[in-house]
Amino acid sequence: MQHEMGCGREKKIELQAQGLQPDTLFSDVIKRYLNEITPTKRGEKHEFNRLNRFLRHPVTDKYISDVSRRDI
Repeated sequence: MQHEMGCGREKKIELQAQGLQPDTLFSDVIKRYLNEITPTKRGEKHEFNRLNRFLRHPVTDKYISDVSRRDI
């Protein structure tokens, strides 16, 4: 239990260091990426379609602090 709490704190610190708040939805991160990064890429149309399909997946309704490797 203590180890899990420590890992959770570490994850929150890591997210904040990347400019992300732990209470941010995964879908919000993907949408921001779609708006800011995807338009600058050569394969913009394909990436846009792929990420929009991914946004329908239930994992995108989780807070980023709750997303695990198992989810992805």
